Amino acid sequence: MDVNRADIDVVKLFGKDRAQEDANLKYYFVKTAQYDEISQGSRELVLGRKGAGKSAIFEALASEKELSSEIPVKISFDGEDFIYINNKLRSHEIGELVSDEFKYSLAWKDFIITEIVFSSLSKLEKTNSMVQKMLVEKGFVKEKTWIKFANSMLKVIKGAKLQSVGGEIDFDFTPLTELLDTDRIVLRDEINEIIHNNNFFVLIDNLDEPWKNSPEMNAWLRGLVFAIRQIKREFNNLKVVAFLRTDIYDVISRGSDLFDSKSEITTIDWDDNNFYSLKLLVASRIAYYFHKSPPNNLSQIPDMWDIVFPASVNYGQQKTVVLSDYLIERTFRRPRELLQFCRQIVSESRANALPIEENAISPAEIIYSNWKVNDLAGEYSQTYKQIDTCILSFIGARKTWDWPCQSILSHISSCQPEEIIIRSNGIAVSPKECVEILYLIGFLRKVIIRGGGWRKQYKLYYQDPNINFINTVFDIHPAFRKKFVQ
Repeated sequence: MDVNRADIDVVKLFGKDRAQEDANLKYYFVKTAQYDEISQGSRELVLGRKGAGKSAIFEALASEKELSSEIPVKISFDGEDFIYINNKLRSHEIGELVSDEFKYSLAWKDFIITEIVFSSLSKLEKTNSMVQKMLVEKGFVKEKTWIKFANSMLKVIKGAKLQSVGGEIDFDFTPLTELLDTDRIVLRDEINEIIHNNNFFVLIDNLDEPWKNSPEMNAWLRGLVFAIRQIKREFNNLKVVAFLRTDIYDVISRGSDLFDSKSEITTIDWDDNNFYSLKLLVASRIAYYFHKSPPNNLSQIPDMWDIVFPASVNYGQQKTVVLSDYLIERTFRRPRELLQFCRQIVSESRANALPIEENAISPAEIIYSNWKVNDLAGEYSQTYKQIDTCILSFIGARKTWDWPCQSILSHISSCQPEEIIIRSNGIAVSPKECVEILYLIGFLRKVIIRGGGWRKQYKLYYQDPNINFINTVFDIHPAFRKKFVQ
């Protein structure tokens, strides 16, 4: 393909990291079997690690529901936190925040129903233009999500009557002073009719951005789960799905019987047949960028990859390895990091034309591997400290990638205090706990011997969380290896 490498826009080619900012997502979004399951509303919590595609599913579902019989209700939080609730409570001379998950569940319930009301306004007929105008003027529509949640929390603390889905919606029209009493009755009746005669699909995302590992915010999230279950019981034409990072779920679910049932929870994974969906995800973006027909079967995927990349790469003692397999093995099997890796390879290329030369892969992998250490430490920064220094302590400590568990324990026991993982409460973990954490976060993989001891296979934590501290053998994940040998 006669394309000048210098003319390639790598951001447009592979899309933006944040799905909310990717205007072209709808053209190359990959629907998996899990997506179809989530779309049916049979799950209330969708879990996934950082970069697993939670926000992409959120955006795709919202767009899909716009064209269906269900009214989508998008709720997305930003990087702010409880400051809005604190300010609201203090302005009404109410003390500090509570860590009562039941109170938060009541606030969530009121807040979600309020968002449903706002999402229904576009369907109003008699008073549509007048009400829309007034809501904009009063700041209802443009208010930040956190401010609106703070209003709901204030109502709970003050013991006000909450909105209920069992009967009529008790919507507060007080700020709309221009409305006559007769208009209020008409508006209330219209809204109640719309809410009870339509189906709604509530999507809640970006809960990880404001999260801090504090009693208040953990109670806030547990309150959300409680509220979802309450609302779904009371409101049979409503589906609610919240997207949450796996590590945050692990924290808030610890010691809580609220999460005993797993039937309403699904965890995003991309471990399908030969990583078909991940390969398709890259191929679909390449096809869209170069105005090609999107691949619709396994045999067409390599054709798209080969437009940009070399088909294979020389690696170790092996003659060649398929490039897509090589790249995926060096990721945690998540879309965002695979796309970042691909983007970096194109950026490192010095070729004049496509496909990219093979020698662009190594410098790109060095950058990727360095980034991966920092990314992993950042992902778990609210629960563990010094992950990065602990990882770096392994550099040069052994000549092979394989580590018997006992060797890892000995290594950790000899580490300096600044190389030991520390929990968020400031307490250093034991060597065994350190092994468990390094396995949990993906730095270590479990080595499985197959085929009479000749062929190695590997398992990640979510595939087999159990550790035999005497017999287990780990290896260091390939994502970090260029960092170790550069």
